[in-house]
Amino acid sequence: MSSRVRVAIVGAVLALFVVTPSVGAAPRDLAAERLTAASDAFAAAKADYDVGRGAIEAVHTWSVRWLDAEPKRPTARKDHLARMRALEAAAQEKVQAGLAPALDAKAAAYFRVEAELWAAEKPAR
Repeated sequence: MSSRVRVAIVGAVLALFVVTPSVGAAPRDLAAERLTAASDAFAAAKADYDVGRGAIEAVHTWSVRWLDAEPKRPTARKDHLARMRALEAAAQEKVQAGLAPALDAKAAAYFRVEAELWAAEKPAR
């Protein structure tokens, strides 16, 4: 079974056990919970990728979700860009060491350029 399939299965199983807030939870509380969940999931995806157990796409996906969870923070796009620059450097190192496929470096370059474009855009008001 490939690591991507295992990651998908584990994610699906974990989703079944997620504790949901009460129905009447305040939007501010839900937004804070969403932000924490996204940043925690990013950290887990990055840690898995760093040790060869995770897919680069998962790291990108959770960084974008983290960005989406804080649309009004002025430096959110720049923080996402910093995460993608670090991911690109890590992917290049892994590819050069033979620990990741060449596609990881190409995908990471795409993710970084995408983040640069988003960082260059004017924030929505």
